Amino acid sequence: MVKTLYFLNESGLFKETFMLSAATGEGVDTLEDYYEPYLIQCGFINKTPRGRVLTSIAYSHLNTKKILAK
Repeated sequence: MVKTLYFLNESGLFKETFMLSAATGEGVDTLEDYYEPYLIQCGFINKTPRGRVLTSIAYSHLNTKKILAK
């Protein structure tokens, strides 16, 4: 799960599940059924029509700042 948060932070963009799956080595079904609900419940990610995005809680947990897309 931490890999997913770091990937979202480093990319600085909205990500779909298939992109997260490829980057983390987890299956799409695993991400959607296990990781995503847990991360949403903890308040680490938001699910938007454009993809998944980190929340301020996740940035605080990772002890980092939001990277803005260029």
